[in-house]
Amino acid sequence: RHSNIGACNTAGSPPKHQTETRPKLRKPTPRVVPNVLTTDNGTAAMVLFAGVLASGVMGWGIVELLCFGLVQLSFAFAGALTGGALEHRFESKRSVQMGLVSAIVALTIMVGTAPDRILFFWFDPAWEIPIHGVGVFETWPQLIFLFSAGWAAFSAVVVSTGSRSLLTKITPPSETGAFFGLYALASSATAWLAPLIIGYVTIETGSQRWGFAPVVGFFAMGLILLSFVEQRQRGQEEPIAD
Repeated sequence: RHSNIGACNTAGSPPKHQTETRPKLRKPTPRVVPNVLTTDNGTAAMVLFAGVLASGVMGWGIVELLCFGLVQLSFAFAGALTGGALEHRFESKRSVQMGLVSAIVALTIMVGTAPDRILFFWFDPAWEIPIHGVGVFETWPQLIFLFSAGWAAFSAVVVSTGSRSLLTKITPPSETGAFFGLYALASSATAWLAPLIIGYVTIETGSQRWGFAPVVGFFAMGLILLSFVEQRQRGQEEPIAD
């Protein structure tokens, strides 16, 4: 009788080898989702409001804005090509960190540039050095703003491609769909955050330049959050949590 009871107790429980080989959740996986969401909010805000900043602060019209968009698109395409090479050379996390630092610098230059400002310093048009053969952009503040905007687009694409690659590498294969679904849902649910903050800061400061500054904050927050994410090195085991 005792043997039958023992058999009944063990019949409903899974074999020991099955419970011990269940895949464990990698520790950095939940941590990387806020990082991706933060940088995505910053990238979306940059795409949405860079043209507004160019029109309102630099005073550009339809022709200048069209050229501005083409320059950003060209830099973004170059960033897509460069992002893969950086990831292959430095691993996903390092490439994302490089892209974030680069984006922060470029966006800071954008915020600090105006028709009478270069890097927050007053610029007298009387000091202007003639620029020939550039077309619609013929002053140094215009060229610096244009280049920094393209640079920011280049960096944002490097960050975007590297972040998704990092998410796939530290997510268990059996849970990849779940975490990308979570990311997609959270991204849609927080899409309002960056426009709300930018609008609030713009109203409070009365300046479109300072209203654009929170975009820098989003990328800086992404860089901070990324420091808590661990990625295995080549030839090492994936970090897991017990």
